[in-house]
Amino acid sequence: MPLTYAYFREVGGEFNNINIHSVSLNGHVDTRDWLFISEARDSDGTKLNIKKIDSDVSCKSSCTTKEFFVIDLDKTYLYKHAQTGIHIKIYGKRGTALINLPAPYVQGFLNYLNKSGAQVEI
Repeated sequence: MPLTYAYFREVGGEFNNINIHSVSLNGHVDTRDWLFISEARDSDGTKLNIKKIDSDVSCKSSCTTKEFFVIDLDKTYLYKHAQTGIHIKIYGKRGTALINLPAPYVQGFLNYLNKSGAQVEI
């Protein structure tokens, strides 16, 4: 099974004196062969907007490929999954990879957004 690393990212700035931010789930899939990321769905079957943003190969005694991705999310989605966590399956031409973010991780990020006063929009 491929190794998958993921973290929330908040990007933002000020627009008309209002802090407007977007939230994304950034990460990468590490495999011995290319996954060729094409689609992502959560545990409810909802198709998520995933974009492959880069790729890399690292070779020492064997080679590992990394496919970097970003999944756009909104605050409503985070609140909906605050108690259950976020479970996403990434599909590619050559297999799948899983992302599991536990409820405390989602809740912690929501607490951060609320304390920062950021108005999150996508």
